Amino acid sequence: MKQNTLFALTLLILAQLMTGINITTSKYLVSHLPVLLLMQARFSIGALILLICLCFPKKSTNNINYSPLTSLSYKDWLIIFAQACCAGILFNILMLWGVQYTSASMAGIITSALPATITVFSIILLKEILNKFKLLCIGFATAGLLVINMQSLHFSTHSNLALWGDFLIILSLIPEALYYILTKLSQSNVSPITLAFLMNAINAVLMLPLMLLLHDPIHLTVTDWSILILSGVSSAFFYLFWFQGAPTIDGTTSGLMTALMPIFTLILSWAFLAEKISLLQATGMLLILLSIFFSTRSKKRSKQKVQA
Repeated sequence: MKQNTLFALTLLILAQLMTGINITTSKYLVSHLPVLLLMQARFSIGALILLICLCFPKKSTNNINYSPLTSLSYKDWLIIFAQACCAGILFNILMLWGVQYTSASMAGIITSALPATITVFSIILLKEILNKFKLLCIGFATAGLLVINMQSLHFSTHSNLALWGDFLIILSLIPEALYYILTKLSQSNVSPITLAFLMNAINAVLMLPLMLLLHDPIHLTVTDWSILILSGVSSAFFYLFWFQGAPTIDGTTSGLMTALMPIFTLILSWAFLAEKISLLQATGMLLILLSIFFSTRSKKRSKQKVQA
């Protein structure tokens, strides 16, 4: 049982690594490609990779019998569609739009508030009880976001654009948090690889009408193609790793695992984009990490009450 839990946690960690790769590669690609084309290519490549994987025979693990797609109810399909839109087109278009005006490292710091955002939506939509630890979690996350944006509160054109980019990334946390809430509400027993394929395929289809807005031809270098394929692969495997690992882990722990996403983003943006983290940004990051700590304390306190 412990091995299954450890394996599931490893998959959730890898899922957040995939998101970190997505944000970092996106920062590079948005200077070469239109946002709409980048999203279309990413989801199409991800769907193609997963479709190929579905064609290979699979052995059942842990005696799990997955349900066919034909057994899904209207509500199941609605949740799957909503999940695809939230973590796909809505999150990515806001994130890609935002990183055009701010750095990938700043995007990583802001996304540190995702666990607190998930906590807020859990309270509102799942009727979870708001205790002092959850209140501190939300408070520190909010303070952290304010601190890391203080350096953008100037009157130069660049600073105003940076502040706009930060705001767009903050908005992207809303659909991303809703995706995790929908994961908790989902009761479908479809295989993880099938769900991952559906997530990418739905977004690829939704992007097609928007592609009509593009008219100018795009010229890509070998490097551009390589990074674009890497972005598509990370899109495919994010969903696959998450759907494979999430059912074994409780919702609170799964939400806390999203705190690893900004850490991976910061490391990757430092390693490959030569971006630096200012002291003010580090302070904001510390406040947001404190929000994650209090969220963990909230979980432990809840378990103690149940055992008592």
